Amino acid sequence: MKNNAEAQDLWGKDDNLDLQKVFQASMGYASSPGWSVLYQTILEKYQSFEGLDIVELGCGQGKVSIIFSLLGAHTTLFDYSDKQLSSAEYIHTSLGLDPEIINGNILNIPDNMAGRYDVAMSFGTAEHFWADDRQTVFDSHARVLKPGGLVVIWVPNTWGILFHIGYNVRKLLRRPVSPVDETSFTRRELFKHAEKAGLINIRILGAEDLKNDFHNFIIKLPGLKNRSQRIIHAHIDSIKDNIILTARTNNSRIGLLNNMFSYPLMLLGESP
Repeated sequence: MKNNAEAQDLWGKDDNLDLQKVFQASMGYASSPGWSVLYQTILEKYQSFEGLDIVELGCGQGKVSIIFSLLGAHTTLFDYSDKQLSSAEYIHTSLGLDPEIINGNILNIPDNMAGRYDVAMSFGTAEHFWADDRQTVFDSHARVLKPGGLVVIWVPNTWGILFHIGYNVRKLLRRPVSPVDETSFTRRELFKHAEKAGLINIRILGAEDLKNDFHNFIIKLPGLKNRSQRIIHAHIDSIKDNIILTARTNNSRIGLLNNMFSYPLMLLGESP
């Protein structure tokens, strides 16, 4: 495909809302080594999550915004897809959260969003853009930040070997894969885009544990089974408490192999 205009209509097209799967994904982020680094970075920079203005660009179902909201931040969910935004609003409301919802294109940020946020972030978004649009995604993150604000961009790693093995096995077996093409990032490309967007204090880290990658992409091999809609059995307050506890107490470390070969890369950078 390699064409963003064609890809946009496919975003979220095949997603069926599964609350248990969403909450498990939020817990997965909150328990990752990448979150441990991000959490400490936020505390060192702002001392607290309370009252921070956060925007998740290309938010999808807003799985990471859930964590920020539960920790006290004011979150904005920004996405091109009405279906994704509707799902995200329903999910957050089910947790008693009240994010701001904005329908818009990450390639054309509204003027009233410029310079508004303490943290601008995206998770699994930038890899779906190519050519000049790929740089624009990074520029958009930088544009919405307050001076000194923090950018967080989480993308697939070109050297994320276990993910690529699992993905290619699914294709070989003619099993479902993502309907939207993506192109993963090298560290060099990530740094180049961040620097061109005017970010400073740039860090790039492998954000997951290879044991979790092995579980997610080799043992489970997502897409090999048709999963039915699952029902939430845990009380909603228990779900919230578990996410908050995990986010606050996660002290997992990024080891050498995880840093090089885990599925996601996390870029951290600041506006001047």
